[in-house]
Amino acid sequence: MRQGTPSPWGRKKMNTIADRYVRLGRCYVQLADQFAELDLEHMKLKRQLMEVLKMLKATKQETQNLEASNKALTRDLEALEQKYQKVQPFEQLLDPEVHAELLEAEKAITLIDETLWERSQDPDPSLSPAEKILIADYVGTPALPTAEAVQELSQAA
Repeated sequence: MRQGTPSPWGRKKMNTIADRYVRLGRCYVQLADQFAELDLEHMKLKRQLMEVLKMLKATKQETQNLEASNKALTRDLEALEQKYQKVQPFEQLLDPEVHAELLEAEKAITLIDETLWERSQDPDPSLSPAEKILIADYVGTPALPTAEAVQELSQAA
């Protein structure tokens, strides 16, 4: 063989190495394309994950607000139950029969109040003015004679 010319075996070897580099280059290009696709998919999933995390955070905050509201409502309900327990004995007052009895009792109390007021104005309404003066003289507390009492006493004498 000649020295300046490559041998067929050497040429074949060069073709094989070149083919390998070409295949390796194509693999790198395919790998780069796949990496770019995976990177895009990763970014898309990351955005979706961020949206899910934001919704999760909002849901968590709403859950906390609802729990606080639930606690406040539970306290209010317990307070109302305590108030109800205190007024429950008076529930029977809503019965129409009891209500009628209460109205009758109120009328009786009004009558008693009027009687007491009249008695404070005139402690012995059944006595005549002259009799009232005689009793006042007997008890020792002078009563101011009214015109009727003086006239009655003068007629009696």
